[in-house]
Amino acid sequence: LLHVAGTGRFDGNVTIGDAAADQLTVNAGTIMLTNVPSGSSSHQVLLLDGSNQVRQISASSLVSTSAWALAGNSITGTEFLGTTNAQPLVVRTNNVERLRVTATGNVGIGTNSPSALLHVAGTAQFDGAVTAVADVTVQGNTVLGDAAADQLTVNAGTVLMPNLPTGTTTDVVLLRGPGNQVRQLAASALIAAHAWVLPGNTGTTAWNGTTGNFVGHNDAQPLV
Repeated sequence: LLHVAGTGRFDGNVTIGDAAADQLTVNAGTIMLTNVPSGSSSHQVLLLDGSNQVRQISASSLVSTSAWALAGNSITGTEFLGTTNAQPLVVRTNNVERLRVTATGNVGIGTNSPSALLHVAGTAQFDGAVTAVADVTVQGNTVLGDAAADQLTVNAGTVLMPNLPTGTTTDVVLLRGPGNQVRQLAASALIAAHAWVLPGNTGTTAWNGTTGNFVGHNDAQPLV
């Protein structure tokens, strides 16, 4: 009915189709949208779906179905954050690396080359109970507790101190005192409180028949 062999121009609004099933088909060439308005408060994008139909969808919906949105996602539980090849996953703040998960699964905080499943290069704080079901090795000084009431409790097993220094000029012994607290005391002080020491004792009281210090025994045995 209308055949234009060349260019055409319409100065005004153009309506194509008067029913939902009507279509605009371009068999060849390119569709150009030269005057698309910008600045929309709710951005919309155009998609070409599997039926080659152009439809619109909000930009936020498009992003949240294919990526992790800044405002969070509604997911099904099969999604994951990570890589699908042998490359690490890196987390940054202020454009500085803070955490790295290597391709083999090691997690590093403060290091980009973690040598264990969890490798923290720096300080760590636990405001709660910590349970270790295997051996724990600490390389370096260890401080337990920050108040006089804090305690180290061993519920089972044996406390081993294999590297206590020897040859000190003043020997010190460990005592379990009231409240099951471990404290240190000079060996000479411990001995002097319970026995006659070779250099002699101070602070003794004479035996008065009931109390005091004496050399001897309190059972029916000879003193040799």
